[in-house]
Amino acid sequence: MNWIQHPSNDYVLDFDGFKPIPATRQLLKDGDEDPGVPAIVTFWRPSEQEMRMLLAGANVMLYVFGTDHPPVTVEVEVPANKRIIVNG
Repeated sequence: MNWIQHPSNDYVLDFDGFKPIPATRQLLKDGDEDPGVPAIVTFWRPSEQEMRMLLAGANVMLYVFGTDHPPVTVEVEVPANKRIIVNG
């Protein structure tokens, strides 16, 4: 998978030894009364070969570096009012 530039990107993740990745800072809320949780969103697009593999039933793998695993969500980008959570 390759990261892509997205119109909402307002931040860059920059870690030693890795390419910088454009990102979007968001406050995820569950209703108007929820104070929200800060989150960083990055956007990725599969290559043509990866797309063929996904269509053939391959899985998406998520690697988290280090020894702790923060809460994560993997989604397909759709209009905000029609969000589909694939794994959360």
